[in-house]
Amino acid sequence: WIDAVRALEGGDDIDIVPHYSMKNNYHRDVNAGLTKLETFARTCATRGTKRCLLVTGSGDRKLDSVEALRRLGMDRAFKRDVVQDGGFKFECAFNPYFPEKSELDREFERLEKKLNSGLVGGLWLQIGSDCDALDAALVRIKNMSVKNVDAPLRLHGSVFMPSKQLLAQMKFRPWRGVFLSEEWLESVENAERVTMKQFEIFA
Repeated sequence: WIDAVRALEGGDDIDIVPHYSMKNNYHRDVNAGLTKLETFARTCATRGTKRCLLVTGSGDRKLDSVEALRRLGMDRAFKRDVVQDGGFKFECAFNPYFPEKSELDREFERLEKKLNSGLVGGLWLQIGSDCDALDAALVRIKNMSVKNVDAPLRLHGSVFMPSKQLLAQMKFRPWRGVFLSEEWLESVENAERVTMKQFEIFA
């Protein structure tokens, strides 16, 4: 697929970020599941794709993204061949909008474990509407990543482009893990105002 996208888009310079879901690539044998992920990462690196978004997916499993990164982080051959020589890093999803403190603390605990693997180069932030939560999380993430001075984290901010159709969908069939306030859902104008504030925070 990497080769196909490059052929369609016309060159090797296009920045492709493949996604790898531990849920969709589940294997009963943990070692086999880890080998599958390692092979995927090596393939990306040899194809000139320097990063991949690694997500766990819904549900609990023995080999989630945290455990996979921990194990690969202890694999000297992988770190030498793929990370050091290949210039490859994983990127991870992060949700700064959990309304419950216990859930947010768990999200930060998981992030810290991922960063400790030495294999994470970027974060993709979930969509949400709580600007104070976003601001506080970005400060906390910055403090966590200070020790990686030589390789600062790439941060990818996500926002919705508000429309009447989108607001209706999010009211009656919201996406799992997406927390939107009543204010945001009330009108397109409100949603746009919150979104502009988020752009300011990202900047």
